[in-house]
Amino acid sequence: LDPARPLIDRFANKNFKLTKDDAHQVQIIHTNAGFLGEVNQVGHVDFCVNGGRFQPNCYGNRIRRARCSHFQSACYFAQTVKYGDSMIGRPCVASCPKRTSNWGYLPGKPIPMGEETPFG
Repeated sequence: LDPARPLIDRFANKNFKLTKDDAHQVQIIHTNAGFLGEVNQVGHVDFCVNGGRFQPNCYGNRIRRARCSHFQSACYFAQTVKYGDSMIGRPCVASCPKRTSNWGYLPGKPIPMGEETPFG
């Protein structure tokens, strides 16, 4: 969901990195890009939730906020399965994390994140 970055980048063989070749449909939900999570687009569709860096309701020092944010991706996806609540994403020009309010939206149809994400 929020692919790990630090340990994979430093110690693991690149074959352990998640890519869109790993499954028929790879959906990435970036919730802590650039800290514990990957910054690059690696899936068939990549969502940057709340800017993709730190998530609301994650508190404490930087490490605690990062850990909480990193694990939020599973909670966001679970919400789409359990409650049918889908966040809506829009195509944009750059990868996560987003640091400005100018997201650089591209033309394209907004799509739901999670279980209802269309692939094809």
